[in-house]
Amino acid sequence: MSGRAKSKGLVYLRRSTTRQEISFSQQFDWAMKKAKELGVHLDVGIDVLDQICKQRLPCNETIFLDDGITGADLGRRGLSQFVAEAIRRSDVSHVFIHDPDRFARPEDPVDAVKLQQRLQRSGITVVFSGEIANPIHRGQDCSAETIRAFLNYSASGQFLVKLALRITETKRQLAEKGFWTGGRPPYGFVRILVDALGNEIQEL
Repeated sequence: MSGRAKSKGLVYLRRSTTRQEISFSQQFDWAMKKAKELGVHLDVGIDVLDQICKQRLPCNETIFLDDGITGADLGRRGLSQFVAEAIRRSDVSHVFIHDPDRFARPEDPVDAVKLQQRLQRSGITVVFSGEIANPIHRGQDCSAETIRAFLNYSASGQFLVKLALRITETKRQLAEKGFWTGGRPPYGFVRILVDALGNEIQEL
C-alpha cells in the first residue's frame, strides 16, 4: 500500500508508573512540536490531555494513552484503540510515539515489530523522537528496517532486566558497607548526617 497523503496525526502516550518516567505532558509537548515541524495537523492541545488524565479516560479522537501499565502488555486498552483507530481512519497519515519503549517493551521483540508494521503497511508514518518509520509498500524489501526495529524493541525489553540487576547489585554493595538499603531499619541502626567525605556530623 502507498503512503497516505499528509494530513492528520494521532498521539500515543504511556507510562508504567507515575514516578521516574518521562511524563505525559513531556511526551505530548514533543509530539506537538514534531507534528508542527512535519506539517501534520493535531486536533488537540494540552488542555485536552489534562482533561483525559483527570477523567482517567484511555483516549479521545487524537490522544490515546495507558497509565500505570507495563509495556510488555500488547493488549492494553489504549494501545489497542490507538492502532485500530489509526488504521480505520483514512485521514490519519502519521502517528507520534515518543520512544519505541513507550509503544512496547515485549518479551518477544517480534511481536512489537509486527504491531508497528501493521501501521506502516496501512500507509501510516510512525514517528519516534529518534527516527521516523515510513510506510511499507506492497512488495517492498524492508529487511533493514525490520532488523533495526527488532533491535530497538529488543533493547526495550532488556531494559527492565538490566535495571533490576543494577539496583540489586547497588543494594548488595551498600549492605556490605554496613548501610541499610531501604524500609524501616532493624534494631541497632540509627540515622546519621554525614558530609561529602562520609564524616559523621550528627545523629538524627
